[in-house]
Amino acid sequence: MKHFPRAWNSEHPILLCAHGVTREVACQLLSSCKVGTFIVRFSSLAGAIVISSKVTDVPHAPENGINHLIIDEYDLSMRPLETWVRDTPWAQRLLDIENPSSTLDKRDYYLPRYVRLGYDRQE
Repeated sequence: MKHFPRAWNSEHPILLCAHGVTREVACQLLSSCKVGTFIVRFSSLAGAIVISSKVTDVPHAPENGINHLIIDEYDLSMRPLETWVRDTPWAQRLLDIENPSSTLDKRDYYLPRYVRLGYDRQE
């Protein structure tokens, strides 16, 4: 928990899903979503986090087009969770698991004030 206190303490939206969200549950939640929709969940590997995201709508794609990026404890010690989410290009819209018909722009919740000159959106 020391690597992601802000995400864990968030009540709404849920930035880090509870332990009950397995790989199978993540696939079910994301299977009918648009490409770019993601959730962040605990891995079955001790100390690891997973960014599960819908990456394709191609029929019969493995796991319904869901990708699972495993970030282990060492990776989390080198870069915070928020940075991993920010830098994962196929994870764009956070699925609100309390209201699965709603998604939220990740830039509003993961490092919202962080700007990399020349890379981030211009408003």
